[in-house]
Amino acid sequence: MCAHAVRVAIERLEGVRSVQVHLETGQVRIELAPGNRVTLERVRQLVRESGFSPRQAAVELIGTLRERERGLALAVSGLELVVPLAAHPEAPEAFAALVRRHQAGRAEPIRLRALAPAAPPGEGAGARPLQVLSWSAPPAAPAGGPPP
Repeated sequence: MCAHAVRVAIERLEGVRSVQVHLETGQVRIELAPGNRVTLERVRQLVRESGFSPRQAAVELIGTLRERERGLALAVSGLELVVPLAAHPEAPEAFAALVRRHQAGRAEPIRLRALAPAAPPGEGAGARPLQVLSWSAPPAAPAGGPPP
């Protein structure tokens, strides 16, 4: 299989705006349209079907914080997906600030940048915590429109 097969397979997913495959670095950059329903597990499945082994993924998500049995989680906007969160070893303060925000009762959506550790086939994307790198308030939605 080749990098072209990965790009074509991912481009066929509804909600994908663009795909760039960098075979030299083993990285795929995917830009998704607002309101998409693409999941990390589905992308990883396509990478495996194309003959490659998916690794960790850098993700950017918009959602709201939720308390779960095992700690803090993010309810991803537009998807019925709640993913657990954890501190990234190089950015523990970002996670600590999220915990403080949640404890203060702040319920506004956030834009989260995180790493999703590599997962073996069949393990859902929400099984392992996303490692928080940074977060911010998402840009304001245009009048009458959905958030970006």
